[in-house]
Amino acid sequence: MNTENNILLITDNSIVSDLIKNKLLLLRNIDNFSAAKYENAFSVIKKEKPCIVFYYIDKGKKRESEFLNFINKVSQNPDFSQCQIIPIFSKTNDELLCSAFEHGISDFLNIKSSDTEFTLRVLWALQKKELERNLETKKNILAQLNIVDKENDLYTKDYINKIIKTKSENGKGALAVVAPDVNTRSILSPAHLASIIKKNIRATDVIGFANDFKLYLWFEKTKAKDTTTIFSKIKNELPKNCTISAGIVELNNSSFEEAEQQANKFLAKALLKGNSYLVARSTPVSKLAPKKHQKPIIKNFKLFKQAFHKKIEYIVAPLFYQTQKRIEEKLFKTTIQYKTEENDCYFLLENEKLKSIFELTYPGYTKINIDITHGKEYENINNKRLSLDISEMTTTKLGNLLDEFINEFQNLSI
Repeated sequence: MNTENNILLITDNSIVSDLIKNKLLLLRNIDNFSAAKYENAFSVIKKEKPCIVFYYIDKGKKRESEFLNFINKVSQNPDFSQCQIIPIFSKTNDELLCSAFEHGISDFLNIKSSDTEFTLRVLWALQKKELERNLETKKNILAQLNIVDKENDLYTKDYINKIIKTKSENGKGALAVVAPDVNTRSILSPAHLASIIKKNIRATDVIGFANDFKLYLWFEKTKAKDTTTIFSKIKNELPKNCTISAGIVELNNSSFEEAEQQANKFLAKALLKGNSYLVARSTPVSKLAPKKHQKPIIKNFKLFKQAFHKKIEYIVAPLFYQTQKRIEEKLFKTTIQYKTEENDCYFLLENEKLKSIFELTYPGYTKINIDITHGKEYENINNKRLSLDISEMTTTKLGNLLDEFINEFQNLSI
């Protein structure tokens, strides 16, 4: 089917399929509605090329994990770059919704939403698709004129100065000249660095290539000192052992040419130190890393998520591994498993009498949840939830909680 506006619903529930179809009251003649099962969803998408995909999420961790994997699979295929993915929840899950937003959903609905709301969301998604199509056409024209790089949509070195100069004449902002440190340039190319930076700046900010491994950034209506938070976020996403430096200048009454000269001068000094940035008319900050004894402030969900993943990599994963090795000979006829993936982090103990799970999740901005469940085949005999600040996730603290969990399992298995 090659109908211009194919709308696809993914669910195994035929009742849900009929319900949603009936909710879409204002579908026009050029719109086509169809449904697919979870198992063969991706093959149906490749065949029908829908512009909107509704994905019904009923209860269960398995379905939530499958949904995130599904978004990744679709987003990685350039053929579906304009496909709008809209999850429909049987019960809205804030934690999953935040993760889905990070993965690239277009919108979301609840199964109990009104018919009008369903219809309007479809119309908005179709409008967004048309805007993205027009944007793609304009990008192709800019690439043909060599104004933007066709590989990554960044402004080319022949035009970045002109673009930022024009933007700076229309309002205040900050100019940053950024480059990988000399000892990491064989690993961290300007293109790779640019892809990381683009994820952490706003749509109104400007980024483009310059000479000598440098990138130019223009932060709209931003003070120079406020860019330090952005660079801290960027640093957290750099490849291991890679560092960057920057020179940053705020444009108030100075011309772009003066600001550019000063920013490049500051970058040269920062590169001599390494892993540094210097801000004009401010006290130089020598390191991107926070000072000792300075408690880091988690500004948003994305930064908190990065901090949580660091804790998993450097604290939780080694702790789970060491604990498994330490107790596997002591717990007779007991299955010991653990997983430390992005959306699935747990330590599991199971024997013929009991199944116990020690699970870590990040539902919000400052807390980590630890859910401890001890259950038999048809009943949970002991459930509890603990909440920790990200700063409390230490090897000692988690080790004590995990040992307590193991002792509870042993006592309940008797």
